[in-house]
Amino acid sequence: MRSNDSMESMLRKLRYPATAGRREQTLQNIFNVMDEPQEQAPAASRVHIGRITMNTRTTRLALAAAVVLIVLGGLTFRPFGVGGKDQWWLAPPAAWGRELSSALDTIKAVSCREQTVFTAADGSQHPSSTWHLFYVSSDRYRRDIYDGQVLREIQWYVPDGDGMIQHYIRFDLGCYGALRHEGSFGTEDPVERMRFAIGLLDKADTVLDQAILDGRNCIGFEIRGDGLGNHPDLQVLRVWYDVRTRLPVRMERVGRPAGGHTVGTPTTVLDHFTYDSQLPADTFLPQAPPQGFINAHPDDLPRQ
Repeated sequence: MRSNDSMESMLRKLRYPATAGRREQTLQNIFNVMDEPQEQAPAASRVHIGRITMNTRTTRLALAAAVVLIVLGGLTFRPFGVGGKDQWWLAPPAAWGRELSSALDTIKAVSCREQTVFTAADGSQHPSSTWHLFYVSSDRYRRDIYDGQVLREIQWYVPDGDGMIQHYIRFDLGCYGALRHEGSFGTEDPVERMRFAIGLLDKADTVLDQAILDGRNCIGFEIRGDGLGNHPDLQVLRVWYDVRTRLPVRMERVGRPAGGHTVGTPTTVLDHFTYDSQLPADTFLPQAPPQGFINAHPDDLPRQ
């Protein structure tokens, strides 16, 4: 086998999450290999690189180049296990980032649940009593807001020129109305949140262990700190993807407690995703309000 082929084979087997400690260990392993005599060192003391001939100038220069890439370029290596061919998340982020975006482009409709969970200082968790169901199509969405098991409000977001109209019915207050918003769906749209997450995955600090979520085999990513960019309201973003479909199964956005907040750290969770669900044709059409409801904004109603 040519030395360049050996080098490529070795680099493909050296993939693992690039923490600072692992990068340092990789450097040491590569230097050890470069300093070894032609005879192979004991297997336990070196990186598993197969049968590589180390006495050629080309191979040694290639290894030196790998060191430079690790130190200066932050090259990320991840180990291929059995069946690594199907483990798309082991490829460079640019490759599977395109795959995840392409998977999102195939969505015709999706529904999911959103709920906030507060984590107290003692580690106990307290789900909020208010939660949402989202129904999203290619150009509009609907949000059903529940208090416990009681439907409190329905909101429909419908395109209107360069903006959109939010139609609403408040069942608890007996009112309805419409508001105009500038721009598109924005951060409230779950699909836009999925795309936001894909844009950050190349900065993922951790590849989470595989897990079964909602009956699906999933792989997860965690981004924190500087990887979140200019989003001071976020501490951590975690996303789990279906290994087979490349579509999100669960998203967690860990925020920061508001000043004086006594409940704990808020985590907004999106889960219970259903893709290309057979939604009724009128799902995204604003409904007529029940008899007796008044056309008014909730803030304009007299206080009880």
